[in-house]
Amino acid sequence: MKYADEKLKEKTEKKHQEKENDCSLVREHEKVDDMVFDEDSTAIKLQTTQAASNSKLNIFSSLKSQIILFCQYPRFGALLIANVFLSIGYAGFLVHMVANATYIGLSDSQSTLIASIYGFGNIIGRLTHAVPIQLNWISTYKLFWMSSLIDSIAMLIYPFCSSIILLFILTGIIAYNVGIHVPLLPVVVRIFLGDKYFHEGFGILQVPGGLGSLIGGFAAGWIYDLTSSYRDAFFFMAASYLIVPLIFLAVELFLGRTSKNAKMYNAVQLTPVTVQQKTIYEVKGHSI
Repeated sequence: MKYADEKLKEKTEKKHQEKENDCSLVREHEKVDDMVFDEDSTAIKLQTTQAASNSKLNIFSSLKSQIILFCQYPRFGALLIANVFLSIGYAGFLVHMVANATYIGLSDSQSTLIASIYGFGNIIGRLTHAVPIQLNWISTYKLFWMSSLIDSIAMLIYPFCSSIILLFILTGIIAYNVGIHVPLLPVVVRIFLGDKYFHEGFGILQVPGGLGSLIGGFAAGWIYDLTSSYRDAFFFMAASYLIVPLIFLAVELFLGRTSKNAKMYNAVQLTPVTVQQKTIYEVKGHSI
């Protein structure tokens, strides 16, 4: 009997020992899992921090490259500014051309016909804008800003039109020139920046374009609300289109003057002259 009790006691102690071993193994596994989880959490935090810092660096580098493009390529900088005013005139006319037709007394069907004429003229402009360029009648750059100038003149005449035929003609002219300068925008960007910066430049160009589209329709409507007439609203849109060629004219004058100064500087001949074993330079008789 005593021997049986000892055996039972040994079995009980053995089971108890096995349970303690199992518990210790579980605790060790939990510690290992906690360590792995801590390592994973630390790695995730490091990756998140690194990604955030990289995104900040990318934003700063993108802004830096945009500023560099704006400063190093004056014509492209002018195009960014000009695109704001192009979009103002474009959006303002597109939003209010039908309302203006109703305002001057045209019927609803005649007013909506103006929108159809605008679409037709825009399509013709897009299809034929390359013809004068291919025939070498005009350069792409000149055609771009001249189309804006023509739209400006048409906009000035537009509010004085009482004849439906003349209104249709002017609408077609405006739409035709919009169909010219809109598809020429990427071409002009490539001319100004070349293939190296084309994608970045064309992407940047959409920002001022969106800003101008946001302003155009609202500003023209606000002017109408103030004056109860579309005349001043169309004058505002005409001025927006007129600013575009003026911007490019100012840039060309600036670049022409800079180029002239550079040519005069390059024309100066520096001639080394040795005097008493010392080399000096003479520029047009004056030593420096």
